Amino acid sequence: SNTVIESGEGRKVRGRRYPWGTVDIENLDHCDFVPLRNMLIRTHLQDLKEMTNLVHYENYRCRKLAGVADTGTDKLPNKNPLFMIEEEQKEQVAKLNKMEREMEEVFERKVREKKQKEQVAKLNKMEREMEEVFERKVREKKQKEQVAK
Repeated sequence: SNTVIESGEGRKVRGRRYPWGTVDIENLDHCDFVPLRNMLIRTHLQDLKEMTNLVHYENYRCRKLAGVADTGTDKLPNKNPLFMIEEEQKEQVAKLNKMEREMEEVFERKVREKKQKEQVAKLNKMEREMEEVFERKVREKKQKEQVAK
């Protein structure tokens, strides 16, 4: 409760007034607010410190640095540093994806070129073999003609 009231004993306390009496939120006999508040502050104090440092201090620091540098002052002061980091990560992922696609294209092109070279080499080999067979048959024919004379 955020209401300050005067209790039956005449002292001012934070609480609520009911027909049957006053509830003091800081009285441990009938209210768990104080232990709950202490527990929450103790368990989340580190989170509070981290958020203060990561968000509020970084925003302050960015504004001050942008004022000193006088470059990009339109962008920096209003951006959350965590948001900026996420944006940079997205840009890096996009660059990596683009590079990966380009590398795959280069790889596929080189594979096609290698297959073409292998086919050309195979065709050249077959051509040489056919030429050898042809030359052999021509020699055999000449020999038969010489033998026949």
